[in-house]
Amino acid sequence: MDIITFGEKKEGKDYIWRPAVYCLMFNSQKEKIAIIQTNDGNFFLPGGGIKKMRLTKSV
Repeated sequence: MDIITFGEKKEGKDYIWRPAVYCLMFNSQKEKIAIIQTNDGNFFLPGGGIKKMRLTKSV
């Protein structure tokens, strides 16, 4: 499985491993998806970084 990244890795820069999860949410007709717009106008899928030791439960 490939790891998806945003941007390009810069030589000589230290990076922090940050696991994350994102999702696709469709409307009932499967014609639209949910997206988040940030204050600076960028768009992202719902989701984000996973905090250390965050507990999850199955649904």
